[in-house]
Amino acid sequence: VDAIYRLTQPLPFDFPRRANSQALLVPIGCYSPYNAQATLHMYSSLWSLLLPVTVHGRVSDIWRGYFAQRLGEDIGMRLAFTPPMVAQFRNSHNYLADFDSEEPLYKRSMKIVEQLSVWKGDHIETFPGRIEDLWIEMYEHGYIGLKDVELLQAWLQSLFAAGYKFPLFSGKANAKSILVSRSPQHPFIKPPPPVTVHPKHAGNHSNAGNKVHHTIEGVDSNVTHGGKRHRRSLINY
Repeated sequence: VDAIYRLTQPLPFDFPRRANSQALLVPIGCYSPYNAQATLHMYSSLWSLLLPVTVHGRVSDIWRGYFAQRLGEDIGMRLAFTPPMVAQFRNSHNYLADFDSEEPLYKRSMKIVEQLSVWKGDHIETFPGRIEDLWIEMYEHGYIGLKDVELLQAWLQSLFAAGYKFPLFSGKANAKSILVSRSPQHPFIKPPPPVTVHPKHAGNHSNAGNKVHHTIEGVDSNVTHGGKRHRRSLINY
């Protein structure tokens, strides 16, 4: 639950567990927030573990979850909520500070879902390429920062280096799933080659017009934001 609930409703709060409780499967095309606590990710969803670092921690996991659900549509990945399996002993919080930190969630969640719903990733036929393109799209609209794009590129390269097998994107749904269970409350890899990105231009909620350039061990691509996109890859990315 969010800070508004904690500021306005009786506490403590528990999700009741009943003997006949069942998992709730979220329909494809619907978006539901889930956080980074008490979650289970299958191998096929390992790529979705990365959390943005340029936004507050109370926003990061929610944005990450929305990104993952949109990309999951491409591979038939589903989100499910199970009955609670853990008990959390929550540290003391300043609920007003939490409220301030969660402001982007209250003001921009509807818009980010709208933009994710219309994103197509045209002409990008590999799943890692689609992951990158969506994160760049979110950077363009000011939901995450340029450092997150760099981090995502390094993350994808690290997964490749570790031998991770990305799900195949064929435009058709596959029988894959990601399970998320909520609590009652709520080998080390060698770093990849350097990633070079042009500095982010100033802006409030949009980075349209910015240009991202990155070179990652065999991949050289240019993306011009706010206009036509030009991408060339030297490997199957």
